[in-house]
Amino acid sequence: MNIIRLVAKFVIALSTVLMVALFAFAQQTQEMPSQSTPPQVTHHMSNGEKQKTSAGKGYLVDVNTASKEELAALPGSNPDLAQNIISGRPYAKKTDLVRKKVVPKGAYDQMQGQIIAKKTQNMK
Repeated sequence: MNIIRLVAKFVIALSTVLMVALFAFAQQTQEMPSQSTPPQVTHHMSNGEKQKTSAGKGYLVDVNTASKEELAALPGSNPDLAQNIISGRPYAKKTDLVRKKVVPKGAYDQMQGQIIAKKTQNMK
């Protein structure tokens, strides 16, 4: 009778360890979306969220390397516009945003003082 209890406890302990290991493995194998992956649902940032970003603090934002969050926090921008900017990379000059019709002129006018376009390795 004691052997049966011992085996039962062993089986319970083993199944618990396996479940924990499986859960940990599942969390590690989830891929993070790239910056160019469009979101399933567009999230419009609150003013508090914008203020936490480089753009919200008034720093210059490089349109060739900035994250979607940083681009969406620019004046006149939103998550959809930020995704358009990311999808159209690289830019030789910040004015390429309007020239290539990635950003409307009105939105560009609002953000132009806070953006730059540094040359990337992908540019000749």
